[in-house]
Amino acid sequence: PVLIPDYTEQMLQEETEGEYLELARKLRVLSVLVVPVTLSSSLATMTFMTTVESARRYGEEDVALAEELVRRAAQIVDNARMHQKLRKTEERFRVALAHSNITLFEQDEALRYRWIYNPPLGFRAADVVGKTNAELVSPEEAARLGALDRAVIERGERIQDEVQISARGETRHLLVTQEPLRD
Repeated sequence: PVLIPDYTEQMLQEETEGEYLELARKLRVLSVLVVPVTLSSSLATMTFMTTVESARRYGEEDVALAEELVRRAAQIVDNARMHQKLRKTEERFRVALAHSNITLFEQDEALRYRWIYNPPLGFRAADVVGKTNAELVSPEEAARLGALDRAVIERGERIQDEVQISARGETRHLLVTQEPLRD
């Protein structure tokens, strides 16, 4: 950080030019604190200034506070950039899935569907979420799917199997791959 407790007219003329010189004169800058900002993809600075109207001058005690403010601001900017990238990735993933014959779902420990994307057999997500296999397919098929679900939970590893499912007058043979999600 650069701390200039007394920003004089002479310093202003020596270190500033053009429109910045005019702006600093208009603001009547009295004291300046410049703190580097480290972002994940760039480096910048944040400048704090006091003016003649406030009559306050920055001191050493202000440096730590300014550094903490800048650190938090940089973290917020980095998080916003990360969320923006995540949204783009999620949108690409959603588009890719929408044009495939892949169904993704998540079940809780009671084997109720918590979330589903691209449900098979003409179901809508609203038809499936909150329900178990027993509420959606025949008892025999529900037992087979339930056995796969329990095996994934008990073993804690990925399982793949072929299943036949009938619902709404339609029968499909599906390759089911399930794996546990932790935490």
